[in-house]
Amino acid sequence: MQQLPPRMQDKLYHDMILPEETLQVRKMAREFAMRELAPIAYEIAHREENKASFPFGIYRKLSAEGLLRVPFSKDVGGFGLRYPAYAPAVVVGELAYMSNSIASVCGACAILAGNTLSHGSNLVKKKYLMPMIAADKIVAFATSEPTCSTDLSVRNLKTTAERRGTDTL
Repeated sequence: MQQLPPRMQDKLYHDMILPEETLQVRKMAREFAMRELAPIAYEIAHREENKASFPFGIYRKLSAEGLLRVPFSKDVGGFGLRYPAYAPAVVVGELAYMSNSIASVCGACAILAGNTLSHGSNLVKKKYLMPMIAADKIVAFATSEPTCSTDLSVRNLKTTAERRGTDTL
């Protein structure tokens, strides 16, 4: 494993505003990243992107460790944190220190798709969110917004839909 740069967040922020629950989640994510990601991060980063190369083993370990459960309420299998917005950001940051690829996978689950699914009906939560947290299903997202990449805020959305008969185009 190559020498990594020093962690700057430890020197800059002093964790003055982070709740204790978030600090515990950071510790858990950092330990996971060092133990599980560090030895294979280079290999993951240099694989060709395709279905066969998806790191299912690490995805399942993220779930087993609880890192996919972080931002969600207890009723769907999550941690039920008091401040659920902070913790996913520190998880993604800790994972990204070792592997941007795995951080993106976790971010898609916890932040993008997971947040959307957590506001769905009980059926949606049971069919998609809970299996995602358990690593039984993998989520993905795609966008047709060429001007906004992953910034899918309303100000950036340009694509529109229009009804034509019973179809929406």
